[in-house]
Amino acid sequence: MVGEGNSMDSPEDRGPMMLGANVAFLGCTILFVSLRSYAKISVKAFGTDDVLVCLAALSSIGLFVAGFFAMKHGMGRHMGTISPEELVMYTKMVWISRLFHSASISFVKASLLALYIRLTSSRTYRSLSYISLVLVICHVISSLMVTTFQCTPVPYLWDKMIKGRCIQTRIFHFVDAGLNILTNVLIYILPVLMLWGIQLPKRQIFGLCVVFSLGALACAASIIRLIYLPKLLDSHDPTWTIVNSFNWSIIELHAAILAACTLSLKTLMERHFPNLLGAPYHYSHSAPKLGRHKRYRVRHHMSYALGSMDTREHTTNHIEGGGGVGGGGVLSDKDRDDGGGMMAVGGDGESEILFIEVPDRGIVKTTEVEVRVVERG
Repeated sequence: MVGEGNSMDSPEDRGPMMLGANVAFLGCTILFVSLRSYAKISVKAFGTDDVLVCLAALSSIGLFVAGFFAMKHGMGRHMGTISPEELVMYTKMVWISRLFHSASISFVKASLLALYIRLTSSRTYRSLSYISLVLVICHVISSLMVTTFQCTPVPYLWDKMIKGRCIQTRIFHFVDAGLNILTNVLIYILPVLMLWGIQLPKRQIFGLCVVFSLGALACAASIIRLIYLPKLLDSHDPTWTIVNSFNWSIIELHAAILAACTLSLKTLMERHFPNLLGAPYHYSHSAPKLGRHKRYRVRHHMSYALGSMDTREHTTNHIEGGGGVGGGGVLSDKDRDDGGGMMAVGGDGESEILFIEVPDRGIVKTTEVEVRVVERG
């Protein structure tokens, strides 16, 4: 294999590969964020977490533009093939792309934490979410400040013809990457802790697997990016060596955005593609013969308090239109209090996959009934 020093004049160019990957990821992000926004606006549930994920998407577009011009002026090529003028523009665009990446990844983390805070009334998990949010905010502020003002004056970073100086940022880059990994792990492990040991329907399990897989990919990408960091910092051919680190940064960001958006898409799929997902959870049974045969088809949307769900069924069926087999049921005060305000539901949006706040009157099982009456001679 040709060594780094001997390959610096090679005409190789990995820019087109990077551009193709960036276009694909950005296209998925724009599609998923648009679908999420449409789903939330259609049910009048557009909240702070949705605003934050939209800001993350907008920042990812800024990252794409900065990355595109960085590629145009040398990223993905060897240093020996880049003119001094190109190198100045390349340095500017890489600097801008780092700012957009820090902002975008922080917006999506804040979006997920805002979702957790909105959907849980558990004091423990709300406290953990707030602590994580403060950590994310402090991390992004420090990252933006150091990246922006690492050189005095700022233009000295790319223009060494002027008088100035730069701080040593090697330790900062490792600390920054470590904090990024830490907040990733905290954010994606919180729902796991909330739902640990809870028996969920298969469809909710599938939805959670998709979300957690994307979250795991984002965490893995941030770790792989850290592995490439020493080689990048020590490289004499940074415009070529940066490619792997930059690609994994893109994967981390877009996987996190897709994970945040996946939670909102099931309602949209059920509304527009009902045959694809099938009907919600239901079962059928027949009532005793009382002169007339009555067939009851009962459809349930199940709601259980997390942390307090019993193996027994807490509610009874309420048959509307006559022929009742019991009254509408609610959980006891003890069940409601022990649940910590969390429940897995078969409802709408993110709450269908994760959890929603328990109303003051308890958790009510809603039952839809289809009654067919057959007259017997």
